[in-house]
Amino acid sequence: MEIELVKVQPSDIELNTPLPFSIFTFEQSLLLKKNTIVTTEKQLNVLLEKGVYRNLTEQEIELRVALKQESDQKKLQTNPFTAIAYCNQKLFPLLQDIAAHKAEEAQPRIAKIAELLRIITVFDPNAALGAIHLLGCANNYAVIHSIYTAVLSGLLGRRKQLSDEDNEFIVCAALTMNLGMLKLQDRLYQQESPLTSEQRQQVIEHPKHSVMLLKKAGIESRDWLAMVLHHHEKYDGSGYPNKLSGDAISEGAKVISLADIYTSLITGRKYRAPVLAHDAIKSLFAKRGNEIDEQLANQFIREIGIYPPGTFVGLQNGEIALITKRATVKNSKTSGPYALALISPRGAFYREPQKRDCGIALYKISKPCSAPKGFNVDQANKFWGY
Repeated sequence: MEIELVKVQPSDIELNTPLPFSIFTFEQSLLLKKNTIVTTEKQLNVLLEKGVYRNLTEQEIELRVALKQESDQKKLQTNPFTAIAYCNQKLFPLLQDIAAHKAEEAQPRIAKIAELLRIITVFDPNAALGAIHLLGCANNYAVIHSIYTAVLSGLLGRRKQLSDEDNEFIVCAALTMNLGMLKLQDRLYQQESPLTSEQRQQVIEHPKHSVMLLKKAGIESRDWLAMVLHHHEKYDGSGYPNKLSGDAISEGAKVISLADIYTSLITGRKYRAPVLAHDAIKSLFAKRGNEIDEQLANQFIREIGIYPPGTFVGLQNGEIALITKRATVKNSKTSGPYALALISPRGAFYREPQKRDCGIALYKISKPCSAPKGFNVDQANKFWGY
């Protein structure tokens, strides 16, 4: 029986921790058994250089089975672009029903959406990041914002090696964090004037309102509810609604808060253009140790990259390229990130995108860019093979 394998990512292996899976060569020969411990960076780099593969964990297999249970999900597979659109379509009416006290079986319905989002972070994190940075927030801002935050939270949770259960609750909490201000959030997305005093008070109170609505919908998990309540608390105590600081804020709430801040920056509003991802990363970097936990910020930046997939860059040779894959580490040296050059140094679109390793001097990244005029976002999934 053929084993289903996925390529090992740097975030899959934690040093000095038993492997939750077995590792295989490209030819599917067993290399390391489950529960083997990788103890040094050198060992890790050798594995990554070989381009090794791993079997699915029990949790990942369960997610795959759950995905295939619904006929309209079968065609999604692990395509983050269609998966995010599907989740947006399902989550929007569900959150509206919860807000109107009309939702039935809210928890399992939210959990199904969370499962699909977790699947795309496991099987194609580069494309998942690509979708977040390219799709934008044209429709249902309040909902798609929560979906992007959930995906980023799931990626950061995996980077932190959190348990599957903890990560599941983090994704669910991110999906429901703004339940108490759905209509207001969509209104603020379009609003060009400053917040009124009434709106500002609604924003401050929305975590408590969200928790109240979730409780009425039958959500009983203390961790889930606490993460929703505290997702706007800041490491330095300047957040709301309870002015918590440091370790008084749960790890899950910190993860969601960081992902939420980043999502807000890169999606923009009616009154301001989206911030380039590279600049958003610099903004998070500047807040380390103050509003944001320093270690968490560093982990987030390592997870998505300084130039994340789905962002555009100018290369040293004058090309404009789309980042498609995060950097990789080989023999303690970083190569990449990897990109597809779309526009030649003369300013014309290439007939076919050209693969570029941005770790090579000729293709070194010189600057971040906005999406080039004429780029068709509806065809973006093809750059990741979908």
